Amino acid sequence: MVILGFGLTSIIRSFTTSLRAEQQSRNYLTAVTLLENKLTEILSNRYFRREYSGDGHFQDPYGEFRYKVTARKVDTSDILTEVHVEIRWGKENLSAVEAVTFALSDPEENRN
Repeated sequence: MVILGFGLTSIIRSFTTSLRAEQQSRNYLTAVTLLENKLTEILSNRYFRREYSGDGHFQDPYGEFRYKVTARKVDTSDILTEVHVEIRWGKENLSAVEAVTFALSDPEENRN
């Protein structure tokens, strides 16, 4: 009976670990998809502001996911803006994926 008890305990632990890993994988895939969508939204505009910082959360069913977008002027270019997008989720938003890309700067801002 003792061996059976240890065996069942190991099986239950393995099953619990597998379920946790599956949920983490699902959240990661969702975050990457949301990141891609946010980048597409940003880059679908012809230009992007040279200096920008904004954040928010996604609508349900993705309410546990938050995003942060920051942009800064590229020192070596008058026409490029570096755009950083970060997606966070989970308890205390400790899990995250992020990407950096470049967008054309708004020419109206370049005149200033």
